[in-house]
Amino acid sequence: MTVVGAVGLAARLGAFALTCAAVLVATASPASAHGSTPDGTNYRSSVAAVVDERTDDVVDAGTVTWSVVGGEGLLQVRNTGWADVVVTGYDDEPYLRVGPDGVFENRNSPAAYLNTDRFGNVAVPSDVAPDDAPDWRRLSDGDLWRWHDHRIHWMAPTPPPQVRDRPHVAQRVLAWAVPFQRGEQRLEVRGTLRYTPPPVVWPWLLGSVVAVLVPVAIVLSAAGTRHAVRLQVVLTALVAVAGLGVAIGDVLAMPAGVGADLWAVTQTAVPLAIVGALAWTVRRATPDAVPRPGATLVVAAVILAVTCGVARLSQLTSSHVVNSLPAPAVRSVVAVGLTLWLPALLLAAVLPRRPETAHV
Repeated sequence: MTVVGAVGLAARLGAFALTCAAVLVATASPASAHGSTPDGTNYRSSVAAVVDERTDDVVDAGTVTWSVVGGEGLLQVRNTGWADVVVTGYDDEPYLRVGPDGVFENRNSPAAYLNTDRFGNVAVPSDVAPDDAPDWRRLSDGDLWRWHDHRIHWMAPTPPPQVRDRPHVAQRVLAWAVPFQRGEQRLEVRGTLRYTPPPVVWPWLLGSVVAVLVPVAIVLSAAGTRHAVRLQVVLTALVAVAGLGVAIGDVLAMPAGVGADLWAVTQTAVPLAIVGALAWTVRRATPDAVPRPGATLVVAAVILAVTCGVARLSQLTSSHVVNSLPAPAVRSVVAVGLTLWLPALLLAAVLPRRPETAHV
């Protein structure tokens, strides 16, 4: 084996190892971005009003702002006033305190444990007694907190009966209320959980196939393999950049702290960087270094399919996308990520195998 051949073999083995690592990292990225809250959902919870518990009258919450984050995943409260807001737990006990001194959680509240998981699949310690005096533990110095409040979303992994009976109809699932106290006021934040049928997926996939396969096929037939490969390299790079943008949009939609957000973006950025490196190798390498550019582009496309497609499939198949970018933009990236391997496979099939004729 010549020196050039040995270098080429080592490069291909290294790329294969990096590809395996990239696939392993990519499959975990969405979970890191949103925790146990999905990237997409067919349910959306919304805040309707704050009411007085005693009179049932709508009141002005003033410095207390309520919202739902992640479709229906997390209830959020921000209190910029001087009076503490104390949220009531599931056993009518003090659960959460948000005020000028920060955010505190009552460790004697079962909600402190149940709310750490989207479906409440957590064992509450046997010594937790909601009737005991609150055991407040500081969670944050800020004035905002969000949590999986199980009163605002459907708790079973199976659909509600009315959704199961009419899955193609948008409908209200339930009305919810979360009580809280501000000073001497006993209030409730009320809202609604609604279901929206998922979108039809095949037009997105068909459109993405047309968008990526047809141009490459046209250039291949009209201008030859060299220009077709260059176009595929450009498409690969564009999808990789767009995929990184979707990852950033994930964490902007549901920030979880600087460390967690950076880790979530890194898990997507690493395989996409490898995709860019593979594409650049095809674009810039000598013939001996990359004897089969089509195969290299297929590998890059497969990494994209896992990172931007399979791992984010819920963003294509759900009616509500949990991302700061517009839902059509996110769905387009996912759909193209799932189909970019088709033109790469076409090029791999038609490119000649001899190194000197495969140069691009």
